[in-house]
Amino acid sequence: MNKYIKIILLILVIWWMAIVFCFSHEQSVDSSATSFGFIETMLNIVGGDNMDTSTKLELIQNLQSPIRTLAHFSIYFVGGVIIYFFFSTTKYTEKVKIGLSILLSFAYAVFDECHQYFVPGRVADIADVCIDTLGALAGIMLIVLVTNMISKRDV
Repeated sequence: MNKYIKIILLILVIWWMAIVFCFSHEQSVDSSATSFGFIETMLNIVGGDNMDTSTKLELIQNLQSPIRTLAHFSIYFVGGVIIYFFFSTTKYTEKVKIGLSILLSFAYAVFDECHQYFVPGRVADIADVCIDTLGALAGIMLIVLVTNMISKRDV
């Protein structure tokens, strides 16, 4: 594999890790404000700007937890894909590439939660590690399945 592609993929992995780190470094007030703003924007796009204020605020509060869970899953889904693509540039067996991708994703999820423990108002949550790892696993498995389908079709 071209060494430049490997370097680009490594940069993407590091960039993804930096983005996760920055999100995790937000204090609880800022993190909640980010979620609130995202949900409010999405509601306005689908016509929620016609809702009365108290109903809209209640809906936003009810959506905060599932949206944050989906955000964890999604960002690690992307991370799993990027990490797998990086390891796909190595000469390891397919099983080792998958295993290393899952292991690195899990390790970073653990690091991320440990980091959050030291951020004011944030906590380290084992459930988030599980959600993050499942997101990465889903991304990795999707790429593996698509890659296998394409390679079988080309035979």
